[in-house]
Amino acid sequence: MSQISPAQIKAARAILDWTQGKLADVTGLSMATIRNLENGNISFRSLEIIRKALEEAGIKFTEDDGVRRRVIDAVPLRGSEGVEFLLEDIAHTIRTKGGCVMAIQKSQRSLLDSLDISSDSDALQLDRLSSLGKLKCLLTEDYDMSLKIPKAEFRICPKLGSGPGQYIAYGDRCVLVTPSQCASFKFILFKSLDFTQTYLDHFASLWNLAAPHGGNDRSEPNHIVQ
Repeated sequence: MSQISPAQIKAARAILDWTQGKLADVTGLSMATIRNLENGNISFRSLEIIRKALEEAGIKFTEDDGVRRRVIDAVPLRGSEGVEFLLEDIAHTIRTKGGCVMAIQKSQRSLLDSLDISSDSDALQLDRLSSLGKLKCLLTEDYDMSLKIPKAEFRICPKLGSGPGQYIAYGDRCVLVTPSQCASFKFILFKSLDFTQTYLDHFASLWNLAAPHGGNDRSEPNHIVQ
């Protein structure tokens, strides 16, 4: 595909409702660079950085100098094979993009059940869970903190009257957790940075208000690590 144009950058920002400042923050480029590019002063390296950021946010650039919002890739994950795919995807995403895993669950037990970890005494499965990297989890109903998972921190959050419910967010991915008795799958995996950011912001707002309690790592500052 040919290089994206200044007009496409402006159109993409309009679709996402991003200011030049927002685009600068996401890409790590300066405001001056963004302004220069949109005024036609081309830097191929900077254009590629912007293209990647906008595509990760859900933008698709077309050959006719057009721009549209990409349809969000939603993948249902079912059964043990779905859980295996999810664990591998989390490990790969954290390894390549960094950050940590953020989750809202009813309880520690529901977290393990959703990942097909049958017993909190199963050292091998718990080791695999901890190998995914730093885990930050908000508990909304059962505040029993008896389970110890390395690299995991749990906080208490009152039961949510409304909102997105149980989910897991990591990198540019968000997984909605569905009770198995209500559907034929346990998870719906969304691959969209723009979509996931909504959940990251939701989690951050609750995490900063939640009470630290019983977590394995109390040295972390009271903010979300992305």
